Amino acid sequence: MMVKKKGKRKYNLHHIKPDLTYSTKDISEITKRHIRTIQQWYTQGLKRIDNEFPYLVKGFVLKDFLMQKNLGQKKK
Repeated sequence: MMVKKKGKRKYNLHHIKPDLTYSTKDISEITKRHIRTIQQWYTQGLKRIDNEFPYLVKGFVLKDFLMQKNLGQKKK
């Protein structure tokens, strides 16, 4: 029986529109990650528009953040 290894996820940036705003739920649906993961991203540096609920993120900010995460995951 083979055990499937979990690799680090690369995020597809083509689905993110720079001129739109995204809620936490929208981001989790686009990236196929759990909402708790998105909430951890806020503590890791993902910038929200303001601190009011629902948390909103500009598309270009989300795209830049995920690009940095993708670059950090490249093998050397």
